[in-house]
Amino acid sequence: MKAKMMKTVEKYFQSIRQNKAKLYSFFEAMPKGADIHHHALGAIWAEDVLEKASEMGLWVDLKTGQLYDSLTRPLYKVADLVDDELLRHQVFAQWSVLSFDKCNGNSALHFFDIFPKLFAVFIGQEAYWLEKIANQAAREGLLYIETLIEIPRITNTLCQWGREYNRWPDNPTVADFEQYYAFLQKKGLEQQVAEILDTVAAWQMALDKSPNPTAKLSYQFYAIRTMEPRAVFAQLLAYFEAARHSAAIVGVNLVAPEYHPIALRDYQLHMRICAWLKGLYPEVNLALHAGELTADIVGPEQLLFHIDEAVHLAGASRIGHGVDLLSETNADMILEKMQSHHIALELLPTSNDFILNVKGAEHPAMTYLEAGIPILLATDDPGLLRCRLSDEFFMMADTYETLTYGQLKKMAINSLRYSFLEAEDKRKLLTSLEKAYLDFENQIISG
Repeated sequence: MKAKMMKTVEKYFQSIRQNKAKLYSFFEAMPKGADIHHHALGAIWAEDVLEKASEMGLWVDLKTGQLYDSLTRPLYKVADLVDDELLRHQVFAQWSVLSFDKCNGNSALHFFDIFPKLFAVFIGQEAYWLEKIANQAAREGLLYIETLIEIPRITNTLCQWGREYNRWPDNPTVADFEQYYAFLQKKGLEQQVAEILDTVAAWQMALDKSPNPTAKLSYQFYAIRTMEPRAVFAQLLAYFEAARHSAAIVGVNLVAPEYHPIALRDYQLHMRICAWLKGLYPEVNLALHAGELTADIVGPEQLLFHIDEAVHLAGASRIGHGVDLLSETNADMILEKMQSHHIALELLPTSNDFILNVKGAEHPAMTYLEAGIPILLATDDPGLLRCRLSDEFFMMADTYETLTYGQLKKMAINSLRYSFLEAEDKRKLLTSLEKAYLDFENQIISG
């Protein structure tokens, strides 16, 4: 019966492949499971920023879009822009990729420059935005969000401790890691971890009290790879330790542009730090942005090993982006390891298109798929990129005409199967997704 149903839905799906309106409507209605490569700060929409910044009495520099909580220079009060269509569009274009002209600007620089502009409306308001994100996900029919986030005051403290430590060599060994670890413990690592746990508990309590439906929300905490190594180490350590004690903190990651000079310089060191921490905390999940590079933005030597080291050295359970696979020296070994160890690829079509200018089939997605690598689709930064998970499925179907409904459905299921949820939560959500698919497919069959 299930096979017959799948065959009927597949036939309908193929019949609408060339009708873009019907194809998009299909993915709007199709259950999509979860979004598990998702940045909380990148998920806030410009329209919502305007509303919240107005409520908070913030100010904005119209030339840059930078938000401020006090009047320190000639600025516009955000509330005064609400009814001004021209100025509203101007700031929306600075708080997102809206109307960005790639022919006259650097899309990657524009994208990464957006984040600090929004700090004033986000930092200290995380509970508000997390509820907003979970509400939005529920409206889109998603069951789960695994969002990337940090606590800036913790990051600042850890960075300050790093600056105080003067025994870090240029090429640290395991012994150096151990000595720095001991230093951080003496400085008060336990208290910082306790603050992380208290903050997350407060976020979760606020979500539990939401009057509107919410998708389940968990967190990956991250270190910022463009900071100096002692700061990166301290952040990773604190978040590995916190994840050990919190069911809501399901993993650890590294963020910031992989092509940044500091990130490139320290990439192998970061992988060694991750590997060492995985040895201390084997139960903590690690996902990594890796291979988010092209020959247009880095030299050829940097395209040889990033995914390789994330998989073979650091021990990542999921890889985000994975764009430079076919340039890597050990591409076949990477695919073999990912396939045999069930290491999933987080595929981000809209993000790769805008930030890297990697369009459609220029991404080695089909190489991963043909090698048996589990693939899942995600939005990355849906607010800044102005996209939804439906867009990612539509882009895949529109780009790769050989993809079947069954393969796309499997990508949706993978978003839960390869999430970092605990086993019982994962089982419950997979059961809910299976029921949602049964209803969706019956609706198509019944016309």
